Amino acid sequence: MTLSSDLGKQIEIDIAYPSRVLMFSAMVENQYQDDIHRRRKRHIYRSHVTAFFAYNSFLLCEWLMLKDIFFQAILWHLFCASLPTLACLFTLKKTNSYRLREVCAWLPCLAGFIAAVAIILSSSSPDRALCLFSLPLILIYANNTTALPFRYALPFTILVLPIIVGCAFTVNMTFPQGLFATCIALVTGAFSLLANFWLERSERYSYLLNLREKLRVQSLSSTNRTLQTLSDTDSLTGIANRRYFVAQLDDLWNRYEAGGAPFSLLILDVDHFKRFNDLYGHPAGDNCLQCIVSALREQLREVDLLARYGGEEFAVLLPNCTLEQAHITAERLRAAIETLGLPHQARGDELLIVSISIGAACSDQESPQPDDQAQLIEFADRALYRAKRLGRNQIALASRADSQLFETPDGLPELKPADLRRALDEGRLYMQYHSIHECSSTEVVGYEALLRWDDPARGLVSPDFFIPLAERSGFILELGEWALRTACHQAVQWPKAYSLSVNVSPLQFADPNFAARVAEVLRETKLAPSRLILELTEGVPLNITPQVRETFATLQASGIRLSLDDYCTGHSNIAYLLALPFNTVKIDSSIIQVEDADKRRALLKSLVDMSRAFGARIIAEGIETQEHLDLLCELGCDLAQGFFLAEPLLPEALAHQHTRWTAERAAF
Repeated sequence: MTLSSDLGKQIEIDIAYPSRVLMFSAMVENQYQDDIHRRRKRHIYRSHVTAFFAYNSFLLCEWLMLKDIFFQAILWHLFCASLPTLACLFTLKKTNSYRLREVCAWLPCLAGFIAAVAIILSSSSPDRALCLFSLPLILIYANNTTALPFRYALPFTILVLPIIVGCAFTVNMTFPQGLFATCIALVTGAFSLLANFWLERSERYSYLLNLREKLRVQSLSSTNRTLQTLSDTDSLTGIANRRYFVAQLDDLWNRYEAGGAPFSLLILDVDHFKRFNDLYGHPAGDNCLQCIVSALREQLREVDLLARYGGEEFAVLLPNCTLEQAHITAERLRAAIETLGLPHQARGDELLIVSISIGAACSDQESPQPDDQAQLIEFADRALYRAKRLGRNQIALASRADSQLFETPDGLPELKPADLRRALDEGRLYMQYHSIHECSSTEVVGYEALLRWDDPARGLVSPDFFIPLAERSGFILELGEWALRTACHQAVQWPKAYSLSVNVSPLQFADPNFAARVAEVLRETKLAPSRLILELTEGVPLNITPQVRETFATLQASGIRLSLDDYCTGHSNIAYLLALPFNTVKIDSSIIQVEDADKRRALLKSLVDMSRAFGARIIAEGIETQEHLDLLCELGCDLAQGFFLAEPLLPEALAHQHTRWTAERAAF
């Protein structure tokens, strides 16, 4: 039963005016009659069937008491009472009319009453006066057994009572006997009518309350369904949102692990969408996303799930789909968006139309093999960013090169400084950012900039390999300045003024012009000096000369903070703490990874205490478990960094993350 809001208003009106309870307003009355119709018909039918046999059982009494008219009584029973009753029972089975239903309820009562009166008046037996006392039973039957509605019971009672009173003074009864019979009839009629009134009033009022409760439950259920839909749907595009996508991915992964068919994941990103918004405006950007969604939907199966993953990023779940099939689907999606031909004059390349880049991964791929759904997302995400670095409007399939950093493989030519310089010129170097968190609250307070190199032949080259190469060749000064400038440029675009930590080689600190170079970068990028943290790495030893001390002092005087990286390893030892003014000390991940828990605790405690003695804040890196984090909090460590808290992000991913955090905070 679906209840309307108009019906709800009428219910409240009827409840507010109890005088209307015996006859609701038209809308509520129709609803009431609809709801009770079958039950009411069944009750009337059973009552009349029972009364039919009970009424005709009086023939035995009539045979004994009214022998002079017994056969006449049989005819009255048959033609005046039984046949109308049977006709009403037949009609009752067929009718859907509320009024005819109630006619079938009171007509047998009236017919039986007429037959009984006719029999009593036709008899000359002195015992017929006793039969008079059976007439009030018909009032009880009509008003209480068949439960005539009060609007029918009242006229029926008013009609019957005078006849009973008339009969009392017609049969052979003395005046006191007639008066007694009259009193019995009147009291019986009054009590049965009163019981009928209160029972119907109580039933109808209870119905109103139950109906109001049903309306409230229905409204609440409808609201819950609406809220569920809103919580699972992206309001702009009408497709699934990230929350619903993650739930479906979890379900699909669980089925896959239980022996189900493999499935694939596509992550799509609209190329240069920020520039599109900047040029055409956000309304045009919203319309662009809607057009893209429509085009993507046309290329997908009904079983595929398209979701808005965040901002201009979309995700597609492809059930029962291999990586090769996913590649075909991805190409179809890419071509569909290109075919749209949406103009994009701000791209900065020759395409000049909206395009998408796609990263694909599959649950059963071998290299690399995802361990869980989170890693599957990671593989697809990394493949996406590789597709973007390849020039955008590209498709990239997840590969081992996306999932790990590695040094120069065997069989490939050895890297040379010229290769590194060429990589910088060709734009193959880029930054990732690893978040730094407060130990106690795990709130993000800053990011460390990490330099990465994607070589076309070797894949991702480890910084442990190319940083020493740059230091040995002297290229580290130019490379370090580029990394600092790039990181500062990107940091000023963050929506919140997080701190930015940049690794600096000892050779850079030894450069007499280093402080001036840093100041120039800050002026150029407009990054506040208080946000910048320079981390002294341990690649080569630093000769602490007066000039180095002066560089440190100049940097700190400008508001820049200094940090000692990889403390307790390599060249990073207590001598640096004694000679140079560091604001923070970063404990190397090798310390937190010590297997012996007691030794790990003792070593960490001593390092924390020593750093405190020099007035430096402590950062611990390499946090991979909750146990690590709990231990650091217990020892009073200030900051933490590690894969347990977050993984390094590309600038685009970091921007998306900030957007999601801002949206979540606004929603909260």
